[in-house]
Amino acid sequence: MGARSLLLRCVLCVGCAVILILSESLAAWDWTDTEFLQHAQACAKRGPGVCVVFALREDVKIYSAPNPAAKVVATFPHWDGLLLDPSTNVADWVKVRSFPVGPAEKRINIGWAWVRRSDVALYSDYRKVVRCWPIKTVHLAIGDTVNSYSFELSGGVTETLQSGKITKGHVYLAGSLIAIRDVMQGHPMGFWGRYVASRQTIENGDQADITGDEITAVINFKAEELVGCTNFPLLQRNE
Repeated sequence: MGARSLLLRCVLCVGCAVILILSESLAAWDWTDTEFLQHAQACAKRGPGVCVVFALREDVKIYSAPNPAAKVVATFPHWDGLLLDPSTNVADWVKVRSFPVGPAEKRINIGWAWVRRSDVALYSDYRKVVRCWPIKTVHLAIGDTVNSYSFELSGGVTETLQSGKITKGHVYLAGSLIAIRDVMQGHPMGFWGRYVASRQTIENGDQADITGDEITAVINFKAEELVGCTNFPLLQRNE
């Protein structure tokens, strides 16, 4: 595992990274490993999960300035992620930057740019699953390691690492974006993906090109275990 892969694992408490689809005409602008880690650490001090935003729909546009008339410098696909600058406050916009991770031939890193607030999910946008979570078990392969996630109908989850470490968490959703948060710490755990409501399953995608993570099995609750459930899942109302 390279230095950048290790850095990505170090900031899983902040969020997780996936590859961007960027304009070929955009000049590359790499971070150093030190710059990346320093920013992630400073951002994480503001609270769990605040450092990363995810696209809520396909082909979200990234602008050179917080103005819809500004140059579109890149797009990124549904549920891909960007590193956030939480110190900048511009109405209806968020300031973001791509993660300096992944195969060099598959990415171009950009400097700070802007996305519409309505196009992305922040940590505060996720709502807690409270009933009728249809997925019972997920197996996630990370290289030669396979971790398992055992879910409850209430959205509770037990993460069991191949090493034997066990962590209790809970499922949160923002649109179709999944976040599993540590019950004790509130931090995101080492799992993410997209909930496909039409098939009641979980998918992952481009991040496998970067981290090597791959969902290898999804097992659903049986119909008799879901008696009384007509909507999947039920979410906690916003307070």
